[in-house]
Amino acid sequence: MEKLKTIVIDAALDASLEEHYVLFDHSADLPESADDTAVALAEELPFTPEEYEKTLEVVSVNFLLTGQNVIKILKNVYTRWQRIRQSLLMLDREVFGESIEDIEDQLEDLHLADFVYRMDYSHWQQYPRYLEALEIRIERLEHNLESDLEGVYALDVHMERLANRANDKAISEYRWMVEEYRIQLFAQPMKTRMAVSPKRLSKMWDKMS
Repeated sequence: MEKLKTIVIDAALDASLEEHYVLFDHSADLPESADDTAVALAEELPFTPEEYEKTLEVVSVNFLLTGQNVIKILKNVYTRWQRIRQSLLMLDREVFGESIEDIEDQLEDLHLADFVYRMDYSHWQQYPRYLEALEIRIERLEHNLESDLEGVYALDVHMERLANRANDKAISEYRWMVEEYRIQLFAQPMKTRMAVSPKRLSKMWDKMS
């Protein structure tokens, strides 16, 4: 219970800092070689005690309301995850083995046991959508195996690229586009957050790598 309470508090703090940060002008304190990422990060970080107090005030005001939303997200994630695990146990691995392995790879990359500490809030707040899509996929699987396997094969090249790199920030945009691609492959008519296709994924991979 204490562990869960800590996760909720840490997740609420993460969400509050990401949604309710204060922007500061630190351009004069950065070297000319600083890239856009460094500049954007510096704008959100307090450099002085006064800036820290201002950030603390804004985060404190919004913490409880943000925390309520975080609790809803976490409850949704853990409830769906439990249902998915139970559903996978009911499937015959001799028949659905390739699909099950792909689903397990997806779950492993989502790091559901500790995603709050591994992923940015902007990404893990989408987890209920990803797990909803996965539940839809599993519900359809028994009567949709051929189509499901076509989706698995369409994902092969992307999963190979993400092998041991799902948390690599250098390819983060591509990694989350793959997650949206899963929704398109397995859970229509659910909508994706952006337009996604094999061609768009290939262009994004070329850009990231």
